[in-house]
Amino acid sequence: MKGVTGTVTRINERGFGFLQVEGQDDDIFFHSNDIVDNIDIRQFRTDDKVTVDLEPSVKKKGRFEAVNVVPQDEGVARREKKEARRRYDDRDDRRGGGRDDRRGGGRDDRRGGGRDDRRGGDRRDDRRDRRDRY
Repeated sequence: MKGVTGTVTRINERGFGFLQVEGQDDDIFFHSNDIVDNIDIRQFRTDDKVTVDLEPSVKKKGRFEAVNVVPQDEGVARREKKEARRRYDDRDDRRGGGRDDRRGGGRDDRRGGGRDDRRGGDRRDDRRDRRDRY
């Protein structure tokens, strides 16, 4: 369906949002890549009116996704981008696991799992060797 009118119901910090579209019971998903004219998704606000094209969803059978999202108000493009709220105050949130700069010291745990690069082996194997010696 082309040229359908919708209303922004919510925007997620991770770059996607949902629309209420006339004639649809469910909210319609849209991604920041589907917004035209290089408008950032953070410039949208709840209740903004948009015109979209609906395509069948690849992930959710029987549902639609919005593409070619165009704001009806030209002022949306001139808005400041709303800054995403930080979830954990000043904590580094790179999903590295276990790193907390406020505690100081310690090892940077972003390397990944199970291997100690300095020794070149698996720690579990080393433990087995120690048990065998006694």
